[in-house]
Amino acid sequence: MNRAIIKKYTDSEIIKELTKGRFRIEDYYIQETNSGDYIYSASSDGEHFNFYGEDVAFHRAVLNFLRNREVKIVSWEDYVNSLRKPGK
Repeated sequence: MNRAIIKKYTDSEIIKELTKGRFRIEDYYIQETNSGDYIYSASSDGEHFNFYGEDVAFHRAVLNFLRNREVKIVSWEDYVNSLRKPGK
């Protein structure tokens, strides 16, 4: 029986991918979704961006990378409440 090979990503590879655009590592945070899963997001200049990828291994590696750096984790409830605030 063959086992699937799951690519492991180094911190350097993750940093390179996350910072190739306009974001710095400090801009990223983790956000809970309505299904209880987690995505990684970034905020810059008052705008928020959510990232969904087809590469499950990379997605998990990024979440672990960010958790290890103790980034902010936004619960689904907090996210929904933030949408209800005036001016949103």
